[in-house]
Amino acid sequence: MNTQKRQTGQPNSIAQRQHSLVMNKGKQQRGQPNSIVQRQHGLVKNMGLPDWVTQPFLTKGGYGRLAVAVVFRSVYPVVYLLTLVIRKLPWQVKHSILERLWRMWRWLHRDVLPYSCRRGASPDLSVEAHALHNLFWFSRLFPMNVHMMRFSLSNLSVGELPQERSMTWVDSVTPGLRSLYINICPFTEEHPKVLFWAFGGAYLSGDIDGNRGIAEGYGRSLGCDVFLVDMRLCPENTVQDALFDLYHGYAWLINVKKVLPQNIIMYGISSGGGSVLRMLQLCQKNDSTERKEMFGERTPLPPALPQPAGAVLIAPFVDASNVEENMAELSQYDWIVSQSVLELVNDDLKSKMVDDISKVDQAIALVHDMTGICPILVSTSEHECLIAENTKLVDKLAGDGVDVTFSTRPYLCHIYQLLARYLPEAASERQKICNWIRARGGVWARSSGTAPCSSPPQLASEVVDCSTGPHSGASSESTSDADEISQLNNAQALTCNDSLHVALES
Repeated sequence: MNTQKRQTGQPNSIAQRQHSLVMNKGKQQRGQPNSIVQRQHGLVKNMGLPDWVTQPFLTKGGYGRLAVAVVFRSVYPVVYLLTLVIRKLPWQVKHSILERLWRMWRWLHRDVLPYSCRRGASPDLSVEAHALHNLFWFSRLFPMNVHMMRFSLSNLSVGELPQERSMTWVDSVTPGLRSLYINICPFTEEHPKVLFWAFGGAYLSGDIDGNRGIAEGYGRSLGCDVFLVDMRLCPENTVQDALFDLYHGYAWLINVKKVLPQNIIMYGISSGGGSVLRMLQLCQKNDSTERKEMFGERTPLPPALPQPAGAVLIAPFVDASNVEENMAELSQYDWIVSQSVLELVNDDLKSKMVDDISKVDQAIALVHDMTGICPILVSTSEHECLIAENTKLVDKLAGDGVDVTFSTRPYLCHIYQLLARYLPEAASERQKICNWIRARGGVWARSSGTAPCSSPPQLASEVVDCSTGPHSGASSESTSDADEISQLNNAQALTCNDSLHVALES
């Protein structure tokens, strides 16, 4: 792992390399030297197939893409019914099926065709990364819609099953929403430490069930409770609605649950990371004017709140007004945010993300002042669609005096960090994130990756009401995949014991 510190305004090789990936040839950010290694050269895109084969199927309006869309529409009713059936399957059944299929798929890549199956962006990727890339790549050939996107993310935790049985469902100020507070350990703490979890999904998808198992894994590693906040989704609602729900979740945690701000770490994924950052900006405004402009007629207006101990932002989506400009180039390499996903986001989000499109900047964290925000960790792949805006974000955070750490890895996809069950690169990054959280000090310094699970076996299903009455410098970390493959065994440390208890709520 190569780690280097940089002070605000000083050139940094990591930031330089990331800018070079997404800017036009020869275009450099001001103040950066030109003698940088551009990792984009020599990358493998589209399974190594020639452009004349792939472009008709990957370019919007291409004859191949139109033909596939016609076929997909004809079979979509069957696909839709299949997703409904899979949703009804118990988590253990889905997990068991997936594990068997994954072992076969990995065996094919590792032992049967170890060289011809290496179709990922770089030969430096792990075998598991090549295997996942080869599986996910084909999704870009088919049209993406909101239902399919929500179905996919609702099964995100199928590899890490929910285990904890002691929980509290929290009614939101928004009727129909229920956030989930998971009690992990220990129960004796008067003021527990809590991981505040904001799911992602480009504001169009994401839910608590799809994130619960992964969030619990972090909670057991850190010895803390987890609070997963439910949020409304676009296009039925707006980004302002989602931020309103997230803000009131934080207010409940501090004002009702009485958790100390220094005992809270926020974890925001993609669009959830963007919402967390925008919320942190609004929290510190004692004058309610900006919150009123943001939330309009929504009531009750959330109060000013203190900053938490820190925030982890996983590839935060912070510049939704420039989706195509920021993402089009690297969608060729991103396994998750493919051309199909970009088309969906452009069609279903941009014009509907706020009440008044002329006020879209109100919902975008990148254009607002960062001064006074808590320490931030930004974790991103160097070859995913959001690297450009994440690099801008880190520069802005450092320029506004925020203590920010930028952790990057090459060749991986958007939100790869959530695939620690399958990717050694992701398992290593997850351990790094936990170490950063422990470095916040205080109660977090006492966190242990082998924290005992003292949760009782009975299920607590209490429902409560959710009503609410200077940093400087930056560090940047770039990790090659080979540097930390030796840390594979940390995946086993993410659970407190070997027994598996599955608690499912209908």
